[in-house]
Amino acid sequence: MLDKPLCGDGLPAIRFLLYRSIPGYFNIDGLPGAKDIILGELTKRVHRIFPDADVRVKPMMTLPAINTDASKHEKEQISRTVQEMFEEAEFWLVSE
Repeated sequence: MLDKPLCGDGLPAIRFLLYRSIPGYFNIDGLPGAKDIILGELTKRVHRIFPDADVRVKPMMTLPAINTDASKHEKEQISRTVQEMFEEAEFWLVSE
């Protein structure tokens, strides 16, 4: 979890810890700019729900995780958003 909300008005701060190979989806090691592509897509989708949320992506060597100070209900919304995002990855996770 983050120590405190990064948004002063109580909106969630969201940090997605990205495993290099997402089980059931793909391996991002060979995709140039994967972190930035994922950050852009995740930010776009999260901001539909929480327009002022601070979104960060950090590559990790463990399983993917979402760290947030959001409420249980908000975290469920974020989790669904991330799941949908990666289910649709073939449409947006491409290197130009």
